Amino acid sequence: MGEYKRYEQCANAAEYLNQVLYIDNRINAKLSKIAYYRNLATKTSGVSGTGKTGGASRHSRVEYCVMKIVELENAANGDIDELVRLKGEIEAIIRKVERPIYRQLLELRYIAGLKWERVALDMNKSYVHVVHNLYPQALKIIEKILNT
Repeated sequence: MGEYKRYEQCANAAEYLNQVLYIDNRINAKLSKIAYYRNLATKTSGVSGTGKTGGASRHSRVEYCVMKIVELENAANGDIDELVRLKGEIEAIIRKVERPIYRQLLELRYIAGLKWERVALDMNKSYVHVVHNLYPQALKIIEKILNT
């Protein structure tokens, strides 16, 4: 986990905004790992510390799983804090976009975290129009806002 970049540290507005999606993916990956270790821990039966399976006691295998779960949950919580901070910052910037169509596009993509196909569908626009026309224009507006 690392502090997200301020706009000034990014190459452009797209890199700055895309951090939300990267952090969200990082959280989802950690949550998947947590589910994996929880499932693994529940597959271990008869936790007594005396039985051996593959050279490791059942007790130590459960302990390992619990330690991994705690480690991953702590990391995920840090990422969630980072995501909440960044989303709040980006929401405030998006609220400054005056044209509703650009504001809607940015909210669907970066606040709701939707894929471009779904953004286009929700906006009742073609994918090509959203990605190749509206999005670049919205980015220009964001860059103007961020550079003022």
